[in-house]
Amino acid sequence: MSDSRLQDQSIRNGYSVLFVDEDPGLQEVVRTFLEKSGMFRVDVCLSAEKALNLNFFTSYDAVVSEFRLPGMDGIAFLEKTRDLSKNIPFIFFTRTTDSRVVIDALNGGANFFIRKGEKPGHQLAELIEHIHKAIRKKSNEEDIQESEKRFHDLVDFLPQFIFETDLDLNITYANMMGITSAGFSSLNQILGLNALFLIAPSCHEKVREAVKRQLQGNCSDYQEYLAQNRDGSRFPVIIYASPIRQDGTITGFRGIIVDITEQKKNEERVRESERKMAALFRYSPVAFTLVSAKDGIFIDVNEVFMKNTGYSRKDVIGKTADEIGIFVDSELYTRMIAKLRKEGYIRNIEQKCRLKSGEVKSCLFSSSTLMIGEKPHILSTIEDITDIKIRESAYQTMVRSMVGKTGIDSLQSIIRNIRAWLSADCVMICRIEPGNQVFRALTMDFDGTMMNGFTYPVSGTAGERVIKEGFCLYPDNVLDLFPASSFLAKHHFKGYIGLPLINSNAEPFGVLSILFRNPFQPFPFIREILEIIAVKAAAELEHSQIESILIEKEHQLAEAMQLAHLVNWDFDVKSGMYTFNDDFYALYGTSADLEGGYLMSAETYTNKFLHPDDWYLVEDRAKIIGNIRDPDYSDYLEHRIIRRDGEVRYISVCIRITLGEDGKVIKTRGVNQDITDRKLSELSLKKANRQLNMLSEITRHDILNKISVIHGCLMITEQEMTNSSCSEYFRAMESAARVIQNQIEFTRVYQNIGIIEPQWLEIYPILPWSSVPPGVIMTADIHGLSIFADPMLEKVFFNLFDNSIRHGERVSEIRVSMHLSSRDLTVSWEDNGIGIPSDKKELIFERDYGDNTGLGLFLTREILSLTGISIQENGIYGKGARFDMVIANGGFRMRTYQDYRPKYF
Repeated sequence: MSDSRLQDQSIRNGYSVLFVDEDPGLQEVVRTFLEKSGMFRVDVCLSAEKALNLNFFTSYDAVVSEFRLPGMDGIAFLEKTRDLSKNIPFIFFTRTTDSRVVIDALNGGANFFIRKGEKPGHQLAELIEHIHKAIRKKSNEEDIQESEKRFHDLVDFLPQFIFETDLDLNITYANMMGITSAGFSSLNQILGLNALFLIAPSCHEKVREAVKRQLQGNCSDYQEYLAQNRDGSRFPVIIYASPIRQDGTITGFRGIIVDITEQKKNEERVRESERKMAALFRYSPVAFTLVSAKDGIFIDVNEVFMKNTGYSRKDVIGKTADEIGIFVDSELYTRMIAKLRKEGYIRNIEQKCRLKSGEVKSCLFSSSTLMIGEKPHILSTIEDITDIKIRESAYQTMVRSMVGKTGIDSLQSIIRNIRAWLSADCVMICRIEPGNQVFRALTMDFDGTMMNGFTYPVSGTAGERVIKEGFCLYPDNVLDLFPASSFLAKHHFKGYIGLPLINSNAEPFGVLSILFRNPFQPFPFIREILEIIAVKAAAELEHSQIESILIEKEHQLAEAMQLAHLVNWDFDVKSGMYTFNDDFYALYGTSADLEGGYLMSAETYTNKFLHPDDWYLVEDRAKIIGNIRDPDYSDYLEHRIIRRDGEVRYISVCIRITLGEDGKVIKTRGVNQDITDRKLSELSLKKANRQLNMLSEITRHDILNKISVIHGCLMITEQEMTNSSCSEYFRAMESAARVIQNQIEFTRVYQNIGIIEPQWLEIYPILPWSSVPPGVIMTADIHGLSIFADPMLEKVFFNLFDNSIRHGERVSEIRVSMHLSSRDLTVSWEDNGIGIPSDKKELIFERDYGDNTGLGLFLTREILSLTGISIQENGIYGKGARFDMVIANGGFRMRTYQDYRPKYF
C-alpha cells in the first residue's frame, strides 16, 4: 500500500494500536500522545495474557509492548504473537538495556526496539515514527505478496511452461503447466531442480552456449531444443529466455518453454502432403498442368498430359496456351480465365483442345489457384471426355428412340434418330413375311425420306446373314460380300450394320439395317447401344402385331357379346360406383345421356333397375362377396330387372373379383346376359310339368287304388280256396302286385327330382335330428355350411341316416363333418356300424339293390348329381360306413357371424 493511501487511511480511521504495559499511568500518557497525533486509535492492556485473549487481537495494525510484564514476559509474548500472525508489526517500548534481550527480540521477529528515557516527548515522537514505518513496511510487503500472487495465479493459467532459475540454472519458480508437463505434481518437487534435468543430454551444450551468450549480452530470440520430462519421454520445444536483473546485475534467467510437438507433426504432415501432391501430380491417371497465374506460362505438366496431347515438357514449359495453340475456342478460354481469377476456382468447364497432331478432343477443365513460394499459380486437371460425349449422343439417341411413342410411330422415331446419330444414308426396319422368303420394310428413312412397303428377297442378302448369325458390321465391303443384292449395288452402299429383331419366343422375326455410301468407322460401344435399340424396336414391332391381333379379337368378342346379348360392367368398392357402357345401357333400355354418364352409384342402380322382389338376392350375394379372400372366386346369379320403359326382364350375372394388397375385395366385374326368353320357356315348362305331375298323381292314385282292390281280392280268394296247389299262384300274383305298387311309388319320388331349381341350402338344420333313436348319438361339425343343391337335399341325408340305422346293425354314433382342400369341399357322413364290404361299395348306389326297395342310395346319388356333387362310400368294412360327398369350388359357402356391411356388385 502506498504512503499516500496509508496517510489517507490514518486520517480517515486511524491505525489501531494495542499498547501492553503494567503501568496504567504510562498507558494513559502513551495513548493520549498517540491519539493526539491523529493517526492512531489506541487500546491498552496490563499483561500479555489479557492481550492474547482478545478476540480481535490479530486485527490490530501494530502491537507496542513493554519487555517486563507480569506473568508472561515480552519475548514470550512476541513468540505467541508470531504464532498467531507473521506480519503484524511488533515494537518493544521498554526500559531494558540488556543487549541480549534486544538481540532475542529482533531475532524473534520484533520490528523495532525503543528504549524509554529521560526525554519522553522525543521518545514518543520516535515511537510514532517507528509505528508508522512498521505499518508502512507491512503494507508494502502485503502489496508485493498480493502482486506476486496475482502474477503467479495468472501465469498458472498460461498453457506454456513459465520458469525462473538462478545463475546455476536451478529452478526457483515454475507455473502449474511447467510442473505438470515436467511430470511433477507440486512446486516443491521442482524447486531447486537443475533445469538441465528437463533437457535431453544431446542439447546440454547448446543450453550452456545460450547461457553464455545471455551473460555476454548477446540475447537471441529463441532456440529449439529436445526436452524430456520426469519419466524420460522426450519432445521438441522452443525456449524463449532473458536474464533477470536486480540493481543492474544478472541474478538468474526467466523464460517460456513452448511444446512444439504438434507443430512438428503439422510440419511433417505438410511435407508429407507436399510429397504426395508431387507424386499425385506426376503419376496421377488424370492430366495435370501447373501454370503461373501472373503471365499464364506453363510451369510443369505431368506424364498423362504429355501422353494424351502428344506434347513434351520441352514443347510447353515456358510457353503460354496461346503460343502452343492448344485451345480451339480462344474466347471461351479467355472467359474461363476471367472466371478463375474472379472466383478462385472453376469446375467442369467443357473446352475443345487441339492435340499436337492437330486432332481436336472434347475436354473437361477444373482449375483452382494456389500459392507456391508466395506466388500465385493455377493447378488444372484436364479430362478427355470425347468418348463420353460420343456415348452421351448415343444414349440420347437411344432415349429419344424409346420414350414417348409406341407402335409404328416409335419405329419411325427409332430409324430417324439412328440415321441422325450415325450420319447413315439409309435405316430400315424389316419384317420377315410368312414363308420366310421375303423381307418387308415396315418403315424406312432413305436420305431423309420416310418410306414403307419396300420388299426384297431374304436369300443372298446381308439380312439373311443377320438372321442366321446375329449382329453384323461391315465398315466398307458389304457390296463385295453380297454382290447378288441389287439394292446394295443400285445405291452404291459400302458400309452396313445389321441387327436381328427377336420376339418374345426368342425367335428372329425381323431385321434392323443401317447402310452407308461411304466407309463407316465404328466405335467400341456401338454394338451395345444398337442392341438395346433393337430390343426396343423388336418390342414395338411385336407390340404392333399383337395390337392388330387384339383389335381383331376385340371386334370378334364385341360381335359375339352382341349375338349372345352379353354386356359387361365394373364396380369400385371404395367409391361405390358402377362403370357401364353403351351396350349395357342398351340392355336396360336407356343411354348414357339419359342417365348422366357412364358412372352410377350402387344405390341409384338398385332403385332404378333392380326388381324390388329380387333386392334381397343381390344384397345377400353382395355380403358374401364382400368377405371373399380367394382371388379365383367366381359367382353366378339370376334375377329380374326393370328397364327404363318399365318392361321386366330376366338376366344372369357372372361375377369375378379383384383383391387389394390387404387381401380384401376392391373391385368386382361381371357380365350380364338377357335370359328372358329362356326363363319364360322354363316357366312354361314348369307349368306343363305341374299339369303332367297332376295327371300322374291322379293316374297313380287310381292305379294304386286298383292294386289295393287286387290285393284284397287275392287275399279273400286265397282264404276261401281249399285247393293248396293254387296257393303258389296266388303268392306269385301277390308278389307281382307289390312290385307294381313299388314302381308306382318310385315314380312319385322320382318325378319331383329336378323339378324345382337348385337353391342354397344350409345343411345343419335339414339333418334328421328328430329321427335319431335312443342309444344313438349324432354330431355335426358343419355350422354355417350351405351348398347349392336340389331342394330334395333333405331326403339325401334322411336316406343316409336310414342306411346307417337299418343296415349298420350296431350303430351307436353318427358324425357329419367337412374337410376343405385347395379347391373342393368334402362333406362326410360316418357311422360306427359294420360298414360296407369292398365289393358292394358301388352296387349300393344301383337301383333295386338291397333288401328293401333298393331306391334310397340310388335316389341320393341322383339328387346330388343334379348340381355336380359326387358321392362315394370310403369306409372300412368292420369299422363303419363313410359316405364322402365332394362339392366343387363355387358350390358351397360358409355363413359367418360378422356384421356384414351391405355392398353391391
